[in-house]
Amino acid sequence: AVVSTQSTGAQKMVRDPEKDKELAMLGRCEMVVRCLRVLYVSAGKGCIPLSEVAQEISDNPRVNMSTSLAEDHIRLLLKVAPEWLSTAQIRKKHYLKLNRNLDTNRVVDAIRCRQALLQN
Repeated sequence: AVVSTQSTGAQKMVRDPEKDKELAMLGRCEMVVRCLRVLYVSAGKGCIPLSEVAQEISDNPRVNMSTSLAEDHIRLLLKVAPEWLSTAQIRKKHYLKLNRNLDTNRVVDAIRCRQALLQN
């Protein structure tokens, strides 16, 4: 019985690799949010293709990530802040739509809440 208690305690000490990956991504999401906001304001468009958004983020020297990693961060933001960022498929192409009326600080707060939830 003692061995099973110790193994359960050890299992609790080891974190889930998926949670660690999501926590690391959430740590970089604040900068991605700021880049998205600047991109949408400067472009003046309501919807931008996902591939173009990911490329713009990966080209930004402040973010420093690959295009595929940028897409992963965007997909995470779609889950964390669905009221701010949404997706639509038009003619087999995925587009991102950003709610410019929502304050980016609320999005950052949602990211931080998600981080706190995963850390516990």
